Amino acid sequence: MKNLKKWMKAKKITETLEFDKLYRQPIDLMLYTIPRLLTNDNKEYHKLQDSITLIDEVKQRSMQVLIVKMTLVDDTTFVICHSLDSWQIAVSSPKDIEANFLGLFDPDMQILGTSCEDLPNRYIWDPYTKNKRQFSLKLPPNDHFLFMFFWIFAYTVLGKNMVELNPSPSRYRKHKIILV
Repeated sequence: MKNLKKWMKAKKITETLEFDKLYRQPIDLMLYTIPRLLTNDNKEYHKLQDSITLIDEVKQRSMQVLIVKMTLVDDTTFVICHSLDSWQIAVSSPKDIEANFLGLFDPDMQILGTSCEDLPNRYIWDPYTKNKRQFSLKLPPNDHFLFMFFWIFAYTVLGKNMVELNPSPSRYRKHKIILV
């Protein structure tokens, strides 16, 4: 396993080419935005960010697909894969995850190895309704779905106060958005 930040520097992922923009956007989401949702302060944020690892690179059509692993302080682990047609997530937690995911995914859908072609078989588990401690799911490829999944997780499972949540630096905001 490789540290995702170090891998990016070694591969010299830049924003200069259109291909790199498509490649970098999901990486930025997994490396910068999601850790901000899941942590309480800058120390936790940087610790989680530094622990995000690249566990595999899979060739899909003409693009490398990255499979990333992220483990929270409470040992909840997420394995995330962004392919061209979906976000694939495997969740493993020491406790039941009780959340209303607002229809982002079908909680009864069994993910099969063939329908989740990029996620390694060792991370393909039962659907959410059968096992709330260890499950796999698919989301549409749009980044907003992944953001919403983790926003709901942070709010309902981690009990984050979304009024105080500020995923981007305040100097870029003209108005403070309050979500209730």
